Amino acid sequence: QGERHLVARHEIAEAVAIGADRDGVCALIDIDTSAVARWADNRGIAYSGHGDLSMLPEVAELIADAVAEVNQTLATAESLPSLQVRRFVLLPEPITPASGLLTPTGKTRRRLVEQRYGKVIDALYSGAKEARLTKAAGGALTIHDAAVTAVSNRRTA
Repeated sequence: QGERHLVARHEIAEAVAIGADRDGVCALIDIDTSAVARWADNRGIAYSGHGDLSMLPEVAELIADAVAEVNQTLATAESLPSLQVRRFVLLPEPITPASGLLTPTGKTRRRLVEQRYGKVIDALYSGAKEARLTKAAGGALTIHDAAVTAVSNRRTA
């Protein structure tokens, strides 16, 4: 459910929500390169490609705003407040069939994502501020805290 709401945002190409058997939901987010590049161009923000865009603090703020809006939607939907994203990371590579993380029909290969980004997922749940990737995959990814909407206790008459 949460993933569906995230990828409905034009700034987000793919999202993998992690939360089964864990305390809260965290997300690995792949930005929509075209949409975010247009946004950056309109603001005069320099970048050199997908990986560079995903590391920019301005882009992190853009995605944080999108996640906050999704969390607001989830908070007001019956039985969905527990799916709010608490922390997220922007991935330096796209989730595509070419990366092996997406099937040709557009389904996320969750097991492969969890294997490739296992250290990142552990860092999301440990409270760390960044997650180190292998040298082959790049440097460190910044972990972002998401704005979680408080939910009042609902009573039905």
